[in-house]
Amino acid sequence: MQEPSNSSPIDEAARIVVKLRDKTSFYGDSRFVAIAIDRGADGTLLASALTGRRFGLPVLPSYRIFSMLCDDRAKRCVDGGLTLDGCAVLPERYLRLWRNAIQAAITPAELAATHGLRLVARLAGPLEKLHGKKAIWSNSPFPTFDDFHAAYAQQCVLSGEEFRLDLDFRQPDAPRDALLGEGFLDDLKDDGCVVVDLTVQAVCEQRRPPLASAQKQLAFGQAEGNHVIPA
Repeated sequence: MQEPSNSSPIDEAARIVVKLRDKTSFYGDSRFVAIAIDRGADGTLLASALTGRRFGLPVLPSYRIFSMLCDDRAKRCVDGGLTLDGCAVLPERYLRLWRNAIQAAITPAELAATHGLRLVARLAGPLEKLHGKKAIWSNSPFPTFDDFHAAYAQQCVLSGEEFRLDLDFRQPDAPRDALLGEGFLDDLKDDGCVVVDLTVQAVCEQRRPPLASAQKQLAFGQAEGNHVIPA
């Protein structure tokens, strides 16, 4: 995930919004992930999920995405701290581009098919402190963390008394279950071994799909974290 930064200039090359399936959130509203494709000083492109907070998955309703953009990226447009393909942009036009991206939001499956990218949530934490912990939602399919852990036992990676679980958002229940897993970890966020993160990764090394806004073919390679796209 990419957190707001007050110092580094940003050159945004493209933007993608992913709409998650209904009932991802127990609030019943539509949830989205905003992905920015930024160009570094050396021309390398980095795809990352935008977030406005230090802890928690950036699986947000549309109004939260706009609030996040207004608080950081749109403000940067005023003094040239954020450009589009190297060109200055007014905050109003910048927000309009993101509004259009939300209206044209794609599914996780379409993100993979069109752009060769996938969203992967990573959850990690101490098993002993989570044992028997109750879900924050009374209608959760996992009443306790032990139920959650049992459901994903084959996917969990264990290291001593800690677990790690990666959830690919192309799987139908993965976004919902990632949020439920975050709920179990929330009050342990200051524990040094707790991880709640969402990264943009390549689907496979050989995919070379187009990113329309970049106006060229981009080579996608494997990345463990936010996806680096060689220019």
